[in-house]
Amino acid sequence: MNKMKNTWKNTTIRLWMAVALVLSVIAGNMEHTVAVEGKTLSTAVFAYLDVGQGNAELIRTKRQAVLIDTGKKSAYADLKKQLKKLGVKKIQTMVVTHPDADHMESADEVIKDYKVKKIFMPKVQSTTLCYKRMMQAIADHNVKVAHPKAGTTIKLTSSCKAKVLSADAGSDTNEASIVMRAVYGKRSFLYMGDATAWVESQILAAGYKTASDIYLMSHHGSDTANGVLFVKKALASKYKTAVISVGAGNSYGHPVPNVVRRAQKYADHLYRTDEKGCIVAKTDGNSLRFSFQTIRHTTYQAGSTRNAVKSKKNTKKTKVKGKSKVVYTPNTGKKYHRAGCRYLKKSKIRIKLSEAKAQGLTPCSICCPS
Repeated sequence: MNKMKNTWKNTTIRLWMAVALVLSVIAGNMEHTVAVEGKTLSTAVFAYLDVGQGNAELIRTKRQAVLIDTGKKSAYADLKKQLKKLGVKKIQTMVVTHPDADHMESADEVIKDYKVKKIFMPKVQSTTLCYKRMMQAIADHNVKVAHPKAGTTIKLTSSCKAKVLSADAGSDTNEASIVMRAVYGKRSFLYMGDATAWVESQILAAGYKTASDIYLMSHHGSDTANGVLFVKKALASKYKTAVISVGAGNSYGHPVPNVVRRAQKYADHLYRTDEKGCIVAKTDGNSLRFSFQTIRHTTYQAGSTRNAVKSKKNTKKTKVKGKSKVVYTPNTGKKYHRAGCRYLKKSKIRIKLSEAKAQGLTPCSICCPS
């Protein structure tokens, strides 16, 4: 009789232990936290900043901030305003995807104001003034520069790494764009820069994983990129979210309607900065939560009031001497350019800046003629 009682007692104890184990597993699954290398991830911010017709993205973990591109100088005040709202005072690491003004014209200001320690950038160079200013700021502030290669993994923060899918793929600055897929816990984020359709085909041919929870589409939704197969593969993820960084009413016609339709076909959600403002995704490495911040755009003037006065004096002095700045236009188009701009490969017509403006031409966002 005692033997039967002991057997029943042991069976009951094992049953309760099994129930306790099941309950603990369920409780653990409800916490929505992900452990990486023995550490539980804190909530991180992946933001797509509204800098008009340009690109700027932020990754902010508990103690570190990474800025991917900066947008144009005219949007720097808007960039700073958004960074402040997102709690950013210092930027440890910056990624300059490629040296086009709409992606890095404010790089020198960011280096100075946010004490940047390291920059990832392609080897391709530019003759533009904004590129030269960035390189001077790098030298002045002792910023470490790294040129990542396709296939390598770079450390953005202590808890966020990125696989480089392409870098310096061609001599054209767009083709040279750093393309990378960042991972935080179980969530993934694809950054394309202005990579072309040819670069996309090279990435697919190399067999790199592109499926990402948030896919920042290339070149502001241009049809020079965002091929059907690439878009489909990039959005084969849990959250299937596409983002387009673009300025309202831009003269380039971005995003192109067929690219928008393509994104809508394969994405569960498509967000645009011209419609949503600053797009903020928060994650603990497991779930993703989105919010949006409307941005009232302002015009940024670099330098102090004293510098502004000096600039006016210099302008008057130039007029007294009768000098007129010269720019260049192609045979077709509504933009004027610097002499070395890549958009002047087929034709180049010399014209006074004042005449270009009088004709209603606008400055190229790539070479930034002033």
